[in-house]
Amino acid sequence: ETRSQTISHLHISEAAYCQHPDKILGSMQSVPNGGSITLESTPNGIGNWFYNFYNDSENGYVKLFFPWFLSSEYRLECSDFDYTSEESNFIESVKRNYGIEMGHSQIMWRRAKRSELKSKFDVEYPESASTCFLSSGNPAFELEKLTEILRSAPKPIEVGLDGALKIYQHAIPG
Repeated sequence: ETRSQTISHLHISEAAYCQHPDKILGSMQSVPNGGSITLESTPNGIGNWFYNFYNDSENGYVKLFFPWFLSSEYRLECSDFDYTSEESNFIESVKRNYGIEMGHSQIMWRRAKRSELKSKFDVEYPESASTCFLSSGNPAFELEKLTEILRSAPKPIEVGLDGALKIYQHAIPG
């Protein structure tokens, strides 16, 4: 916590795991106009202060999400192999949402890490901003099922409330 000091550049790592968010918010007040504030973190569930702060469309902060597949080091060299249907859906989703062509070496790395980390993979290496908070904390639903539903959902016909509301089909009268 920083009170009564001026900070030009504030960077807080793993902000979602801070035990005293009021201290972070207090420190943010020490940064003058023209300074920079960076709160970076892996997610820590839904409903906590970081989740609420990240999803607050009116707080004036730019939200950035960096999935693991943007980093070139997350690859394992291998020969070609057949993708599972889940992997094919994932590859298609990445291409549609990020314009990135996934390769075998990335999928092999993903397989190895999923095998090593089990359900913690989605916490340590989240793949989308829409599911990253679902995979952490103490979720009430199976993440794999929710993720598959989100990935296979068609493109919404209308989006509102800064992306929080997605309409896939208008109501049919009667």
